[in-house]
Amino acid sequence: MQHADRAEIALTRILQENPYPQASQNMSTNGSESSGLHQRQTGPTTASAQTSTHTTTNKRKYQNIPFYILPCISFGTGEVGRSNVKTIFALIFVPLFLLFFFLLDDLGRGVTKNMKIRSNVNYLSGKKSGSMVGGGVKNLVFQRETLNVWPQIQRETLVRNPEISIKIRGQDVEAMMKCPRGILFLFHGCGRYAASFYYSPQGRHIISTANESGMITIAVEKGQELGCWDSAKDLDVVHSIAKKYLKSRVKSCVNEDGTHVYPPIFGFGASSGGTFVEELASQMSAMRDKYEPFVFDAINIQIMGPTPGRRWDVPTVFTLMNGDQRTKAAVEEVIPVLQSSSQSGAPFKVLTTSGRKNINNLHFAFTFRDDTQMTPELSTEIYRDLVGYGIIDSTGALKENPRNRKSDIDMIWQKHLNDRLEAHGKDVTPFGVSKKLMQRLKKEELEDANSIWLIEELNVAWDEHEITAEHFEEVITFLLDNVSQKPALQVPPT
Repeated sequence: MQHADRAEIALTRILQENPYPQASQNMSTNGSESSGLHQRQTGPTTASAQTSTHTTTNKRKYQNIPFYILPCISFGTGEVGRSNVKTIFALIFVPLFLLFFFLLDDLGRGVTKNMKIRSNVNYLSGKKSGSMVGGGVKNLVFQRETLNVWPQIQRETLVRNPEISIKIRGQDVEAMMKCPRGILFLFHGCGRYAASFYYSPQGRHIISTANESGMITIAVEKGQELGCWDSAKDLDVVHSIAKKYLKSRVKSCVNEDGTHVYPPIFGFGASSGGTFVEELASQMSAMRDKYEPFVFDAINIQIMGPTPGRRWDVPTVFTLMNGDQRTKAAVEEVIPVLQSSSQSGAPFKVLTTSGRKNINNLHFAFTFRDDTQMTPELSTEIYRDLVGYGIIDSTGALKENPRNRKSDIDMIWQKHLNDRLEAHGKDVTPFGVSKKLMQRLKKEELEDANSIWLIEELNVAWDEHEITAEHFEEVITFLLDNVSQKPALQVPPT
């Protein structure tokens, strides 16, 4: 009897020290019959109650445990505290972790660039003077950027920064200008892509001349690229995206007195684009405060007469084709009216092309003299095809408006494209287009580049209605000679 009492007392102590039922069952299995009897009498109820009490006690202790993310900052206790810590960690440390890698990447790029500059001075521009790459083609590559203005305004722009040639260790290299001499906004005509400023024969000359004079060039896309400019749809959009570009992308220039100002702003428009530039100039003259800082200092309107009754007070140079007598007469009639209504005494000038031009056998070799694909032999072959199809005569004079011979002209450029593709495959690019520029063009722009080299040159030779680079050096001089005094900026844009 004493042994049973002792076993009962021992079992009771074990159960008090071990709250887990399984452990109690194991012990009872190894014990005596009397201890098993005692468990049957008191075990199930007592063990369950003790286990519940122990679990409740642990939960209460756990709920009182504080969770820290820093030694001195607690974010609660228990499950709530642990959840808060996870949330704070995700919101703070994960972004910081990612930012660290971004900064590390930038640091690596900077170190790599400095190493290349030290080992090769030409890396200052990434290319030799004149942007010549890939067979000597002038690389008029641009930066394509879609500008968004809340809530629904969106438009694509094609931007190229000016370059200046400097000599370092006896070699000509190009460097970027910190402060451009001006920003030239370009607006093409109906049926032409904004990108064609950078790959058509006349456009290439215009862009090169503007960039070499120290100007940023910005070609702006129309709402419908192959349509015409529509004031109702395009005017407010261009106004908004131009202001955003100037305020967010352009660094200010510093005057001699230390004040900060925006670079001069210029406008260029051909055909429908000329009418659009004229309307922008008229709006800017009437509502200057609304348009600031997007206000033209001077503009160039090509192959388009002024809209009857419209007035603007902005220095303007008209570029007209000698073969378009109607437009020429309209411009000459309205210039005295514009001059008399100008409150600032803005000058208005007319430049006229030299007239119709002959196409000789070396015409295309000279036009694309920076492109090794266009050899004198190939230029002569193209000339013979033009004669053979009756587009030009034996003297090189066009027999009629080339727009009337579209199907024949298409056959000529397609023939020479197919011949080059068969001979050289993937190495072929449109004439005057570098491989780097080719990578920036959309499919439809690339298709246009395959034909515009011939179409545009024939239209220019006909001298009636086509964008032209003739006299463009004189245009640049006019624009830069008519820069107005800019208001000082209180806070330089970044």
